[in-house]
Amino acid sequence: MKARIPDATPSVDVRRTDTRPVVIVVAGLELAMTTTEALQLADRLVDAAERASLVIS
Repeated sequence: MKARIPDATPSVDVRRTDTRPVVIVVAGLELAMTTTEALQLADRLVDAAERASLVIS
């Protein structure tokens, strides 16, 4: 199964008092994570973008 939302612009929010303070919101779906999880996700996103740009180039 695939779910795709073509025009969903993600936003990122910080909620310092929450246990999982980094929140990504996409099309109304909130993904809350710890700072460690957020940094790991950021690293994986950068890696994927770099790999994708090598394929496109």
